[in-house]
Amino acid sequence: MAAISTVIIAQDEEDKIARAIRSAAPFSDEVLVVDGGSVDRTRAVAAAAGARVVSRAWSGFARQRNFAAGAARHDWIFWLDSDEVVTPALAREIAAAKPRLAAGRVYHAARLGDFMGARMIREYHPRLYHRGETAFSEDAVHERVVTAGLAAETFAGRIDHFGYSGFAPLLRKFARYAELEAETQRRAGRSFRAARFLYRAGGKFLQMYLLRGLALKGRAGLFCALAFVIYEVAVAAALIDEEDEAGETALQSDAAE
Repeated sequence: MAAISTVIIAQDEEDKIARAIRSAAPFSDEVLVVDGGSVDRTRAVAAAAGARVVSRAWSGFARQRNFAAGAARHDWIFWLDSDEVVTPALAREIAAAKPRLAAGRVYHAARLGDFMGARMIREYHPRLYHRGETAFSEDAVHERVVTAGLAAETFAGRIDHFGYSGFAPLLRKFARYAELEAETQRRAGRSFRAARFLYRAGGKFLQMYLLRGLALKGRAGLFCALAFVIYEVAVAAALIDEEDEAGETALQSDAAE
């Protein structure tokens, strides 16, 4: 029977981490928390909840996740965020699947978000994988398990996500992600283009509000869709700021010569 290490990267999550750990315990042979430098009681709370805790200075989402997988005691890795909870149905499903976990496969699960009291935005992510076969991509933001060449299986159960309880927390997180995405785009040689920005911002609203069903979620759905537009604004603004800083640096260099 395969053994599973559930890995959680965390930083200042003392109010959420115990619930995440307990939700994964029924199917986990180990729960490992890699703390990125918390100044609250995250490490103590995680240890009290039964997790093995390792401290490592924050190095970015993907690198932190890949470090956690490498530090785990078992090859099968289930990744979970500190603001997520494995539902009992999914926990039972994963436990039952342990005898048949197979090489060359990756296992997906749905995540259902909570925002302003409404349940919305069901997403599917590869959650369970063999660390000898794949890892997280090295993207600065929106990192993902690389699934190329691997067969996929999807669990019927889900993970509940409690990361966006209100509009302000969502905007704060989006602002952090937007800076990382802007840096990624800049390194790829992209710069701000008004037409591209308008296409992305308008398209994102239509995608989330109409195609993803947020129009059916009332006020919460409207504000959630608008938040994704604000995210695109933040990315564009960060790109412009970086271009302005690069231009000023170039002018100063020319003046010095």
